[in-house]
This record gives sequence, C-alpha cells and structure tokens, in this order.
Amino acid sequence: MARLNGYEGKACLYVGKANDLTPRLRQHFGKHSPTTFAMHLSMWAPVSLWKKTLTIEYWPLQDLGLSTAAIQALEDFIWEDSAPVFGKQGAK
Repeated sequence: MARLNGYEGKACLYVGKANDLTPRLRQHFGKHSPTTFAMHLSMWAPVSLWKKTLTIEYWPLQDLGLSTAAIQALEDFIWEDSAPVFGKQGAK
C-alpha cells in the first residue's frame, strides 16, 4: 500500500515518474495491481470519490536529454512543492 501523508487541504495525489504512462496509471488506479510500488487508489478511496474529476499533469522529459540525477532533482522539487497525499520523496 502507498504511504499516506495526510490529505487535509491537499490538491496533489502523487508525484512520480514512469517509462510508459498508460500502464503506470492502470497500476495506480486499477484494482489490486500486483506491483509493489503502485498507489492502489482503489483500496484507499471510497466509491463516492471514484466519479470525481482528476487532472493528470505529465511532463515528457525523456526527449530533453536530462541526466537521471537531473530528473530526480526535478521530481524531488515538484514533490516538495506539491506535498502529495501519497508516496515518499526520493528515488524509489
């Protein structure tokens, strides 16, 4: 299960990176994904929240030629700035 950081007044659910966005979203939002680091949102959120609007921000960084360290630094900055409800800061 994902680490819950509290939710009062927070607008950001999660900050993370993925090599392929569509399967990663299915892991996070699908039912009972077997992956270790999936958010398993279906286990946390009551059914009443499933029909709410969700905005996903996606930044395709792989084509910019950034180093792994630079991408991690950017992810850490976004995490600190956003204070997401789920997950932890730092390399996973």
